[in-house]
Amino acid sequence: MDLEPQSRRRNLAAHQLWEEISDPDGEDQVAFRRGQRMVARLARKHDPLARNIPLQWRADGSYLITGGLGDLGLKVARWMVEQGARRLILLGRSKLPPRSRWNALESGSHLARQTAAIRELEELGANVHLVSADVADEKQLSAVIERFQAEGWPAIRGVVHAAGVLQDGLLAKLDGAAMNTVLRPKMLGGWLLHRLLRKTPLDFFVLFSSAGSLMGQPGQANYAAANAFLDALAHHRRDLGLPALSINWGAWAELGFAETAGGRNLTSRLALLGIRSMPPERALEAMSRLIREGRPQGAAIPVDWSKYREFSPSDTVPALLCELVAEGAATPSQAVRRGEMRDAILDADPNQRLQLLQTYLSKRVARVLGLSPSQLDIQQPLTNLGLDSLMAVELKNRISTDLGVNVPMVKFLQGFSVAQAATQLLGQLAAEAGDPADRQASAPEAPGENGSDRFNEAVLADIDELSDEQVNSMLTRMLTKDAVTSE
Repeated sequence: MDLEPQSRRRNLAAHQLWEEISDPDGEDQVAFRRGQRMVARLARKHDPLARNIPLQWRADGSYLITGGLGDLGLKVARWMVEQGARRLILLGRSKLPPRSRWNALESGSHLARQTAAIRELEELGANVHLVSADVADEKQLSAVIERFQAEGWPAIRGVVHAAGVLQDGLLAKLDGAAMNTVLRPKMLGGWLLHRLLRKTPLDFFVLFSSAGSLMGQPGQANYAAANAFLDALAHHRRDLGLPALSINWGAWAELGFAETAGGRNLTSRLALLGIRSMPPERALEAMSRLIREGRPQGAAIPVDWSKYREFSPSDTVPALLCELVAEGAATPSQAVRRGEMRDAILDADPNQRLQLLQTYLSKRVARVLGLSPSQLDIQQPLTNLGLDSLMAVELKNRISTDLGVNVPMVKFLQGFSVAQAATQLLGQLAAEAGDPADRQASAPEAPGENGSDRFNEAVLADIDELSDEQVNSMLTRMLTKDAVTSE
């Protein structure tokens, strides 16, 4: 809640705050300005034709890239050179070996790839200035800028702040060190660049933010906060009449974090929601368009909104995204049929309900596993068929949306079969509907189900707040413990 800044009408602010607390309407980002209540929405941006003109790259200007020796920084550097830039400053904390040793670097190593990329930039006609410094250290950054100016290099005309660090963890487990590690390069680095180059006439000042500061991502509270600062900094600069653009990026394919084990797990989970990775070429095209449009903030995220809507329970879609999610809504006839699934089962003859649920579940499970329903053995535990924790989350959410009942995810991962799940669901549906015909129906206990499973289910009730690595680790420990106990 963002109340009126510097408002002297404290009673009005208190009233506005009380109204929001006592009568919530699902909005979780609210601001008041001049008495008007405003809420946040992410909306599709249509590129004005008037802005579709090439960027102008100055032959007498230099372009600074922080995180310049990282995969993203080097990709941006090559794009700049291909567009016409001829003088680059690549700033990073790591220090490359002397050029005399570049030929002796191990082929395929990270250093070898970095030096090869720099040589390619020079072969394309660029003059590359390599700087080893911490962008979040004021003394180091000031010395770099002063030395650069003293050496007579062409003035800096553009900045891309791409430096960043990831250190994921649950909010309750984050300490000062884990916060500072992630906040420093983005927040302090962004602020120092703004302050030290404030009087420098720049053509652009681009901040690499993240979609996480808009949409949220479990386990990345520190990263979301750091990027939210960059978003605010861009708006602050524009209020001062200075150039600024904060880009809330989705994942870039085949670069940096996307190539780590954690990145691949996250990419897989997001893909279930229809959130894809971007080829670098597409991302750079988006950056070019956003710079030309002249707005202080834009998001570049390739999303299949119909899939996002399909696999996200309706009560979990953030208000920020509701307009885009609505674009991907099914046709009215499809929405009605989907909404009638629960009633259709309860309205059927009691002797047919179990078969209807088995057919429904077979289709849903087959889709998650990438199989044909005819290939499923409804008596086989789903884990034997290849179901993992990510798939179980998708299946659980889909059932919740279609039938309005919640099946603890741990049941799918501790030996539930389609037949057992159908029996469990039938009992839950009948109980909630007050139908005595099936009230006694309950699933046979899954293998290893005992008192400890109730603890497991309590833990997994908060599964959406855990990172994928934590989920997989927790489930592995649970299943291993159960296996040992059963032996």
